[in-house]
Amino acid sequence: MYGRYVCVLLAALLLVMSHAPTPTEASLNGGVPCVVCTMLAQMVRVKLESENSTVVETLQEICRVTPAPVQPVCRQFVDKNGAAIEKAFLDYVSPDLICQSLGKCTNPGVCQLFPSVKPTKDVPLSRNELDLSMFFGHPADALLNVAELSSKNIVNWIVTRFGTDHLPLDDLDNDYFSPLWEPLRGRSWRGRDCNDFDHLVYPGTKPSNGDKEFDSNCNGIVGIDSTTKKSYEELYCSPFDQRGVAILGDSVGAHFAFPATWYFPAPGVYDNSLYVLANEVDFPYASWITGYRNDTTGQLDPYEGLIHPLSSVYMKLVERNRCNHRDFQNLAVNGADSGLSVNNLHALGRHQDRDQPMLFFHALIGDDICDHRSVEGWTPVNKFYQSVMTNLEYLNTTLPAGSAVVFIGIIDGRVIWDTLHTKDYPWTGQQPGGKFLGTNYPDFWTFMNCLDISPCWGWLNTNATIRGEATAHANQLNQVLRDIVSNTTFSNFKMTYYDFPMEAMFSHWKTTTGRPVLELFEPFLGMHTTQGAVASLAEVLWGKLEKDHPEFLGAVNPNNDKIKQIFGDQGGY
Repeated sequence: MYGRYVCVLLAALLLVMSHAPTPTEASLNGGVPCVVCTMLAQMVRVKLESENSTVVETLQEICRVTPAPVQPVCRQFVDKNGAAIEKAFLDYVSPDLICQSLGKCTNPGVCQLFPSVKPTKDVPLSRNELDLSMFFGHPADALLNVAELSSKNIVNWIVTRFGTDHLPLDDLDNDYFSPLWEPLRGRSWRGRDCNDFDHLVYPGTKPSNGDKEFDSNCNGIVGIDSTTKKSYEELYCSPFDQRGVAILGDSVGAHFAFPATWYFPAPGVYDNSLYVLANEVDFPYASWITGYRNDTTGQLDPYEGLIHPLSSVYMKLVERNRCNHRDFQNLAVNGADSGLSVNNLHALGRHQDRDQPMLFFHALIGDDICDHRSVEGWTPVNKFYQSVMTNLEYLNTTLPAGSAVVFIGIIDGRVIWDTLHTKDYPWTGQQPGGKFLGTNYPDFWTFMNCLDISPCWGWLNTNATIRGEATAHANQLNQVLRDIVSNTTFSNFKMTYYDFPMEAMFSHWKTTTGRPVLELFEPFLGMHTTQGAVASLAEVLWGKLEKDHPEFLGAVNPNNDKIKQIFGDQGGY
């Protein structure tokens, strides 16, 4: 089982080997190729200490399991470079120096993931350059060039729609909803479109002619009651407040999570890897605002294989009123701060004149601090205010009357350090049943900071002063949100503000599970939520809204049981 894990990691290592560092990366001690190479080299180091095999034998094994068109190139790469790669592993016990010798890290004396691992010899100044000629001049290159020329417009459209606009690719009628695909900003991110040939049919719109003949709002409630001769929408939905839910957020809102099962895989755990990548390594379908389906693979619960029940604001809204079925949109984007959110907001599919009201969460909880790698880079207060006000003014032209906007403040990220700084970093060499050969979280975060690729320099930092300054600046930005809610009004929605409920989430978790708060932190970077955290966060937030603003949630529909009896799962998702 572990051998297969190393094979996959070594396959990734081959891809890194084929990447030539840019001048920018070189100036940053190797950047991303360095950290990937170093972590994978450590995994190989663990394997070599526990199994009777060589690096070349493992590389040859990889070639045998790669797709048939790739195998000749793979074998050629191993034939030309296998001895050099194996020599690097034999000469340098330190993964930092192994990757320096392979040309992927330019200064491990400055940036080291394993500072306690002493090298057996120094790396010479002249690095071992790998022969990458087999990746160029291949007959397939000509075909790729022709394809590139003939599909340039299509490629540009895909890049813009998916990469820039964050809209589904599977959307013929351009109503921003997808009928088929889950990833690529499709049904994982927003309710399923039930007619992709009519831009007036999509989740959240008001029913057309009572949905007597067709399901215009895609909530699965359609037809006429034979006794009253009224439509089911009119009988069971119209008298009660319907509303959808959406989130404008960052990686926490999108539910970024490096799949836990990829750490210690079993057969088949990589089968969905393309799906995960096409979803941007996010799991919006299991997130705290728009989650509708639990993940039962264990990918999102990395501790002892526990699988926690799903809870989300969307699911609570549907439990309250089944007429809200499928009316959700997740606009969260990894790395989004307030400035980027101005563009991301335009992916909202809502029409003021013909759609239901919406419960809208403005939850940019970290990247105005985390997405910048210096104090000077943190979003200034005035720019933060301008971006938020731009978003609100746009929402006032888009959200139907009766909507609500809920601000969630930036977290106090010092809790990450406080929780994890004494813990081993799990992805750097735990041989099942063997000794731990890895590193710890502070060394990992320091390594990432040194390479200038840290996901959150301000809080994932050994310097307590910098962590404190990050929190102080976050508090200033949160005060901007409080002041906006207190001093500003809009015609189509009300507003409220909540601090990110970290302490309440911890308390709920400990009360309901009795387990340590460590298990709320996804271990890959240490700064995202596990599935257990998602459930606790949703329960806490829903409780606050029920107590403080029940009017934001709409009335409880007394017809829910009748709807379920007649329409079952209402078409699912």
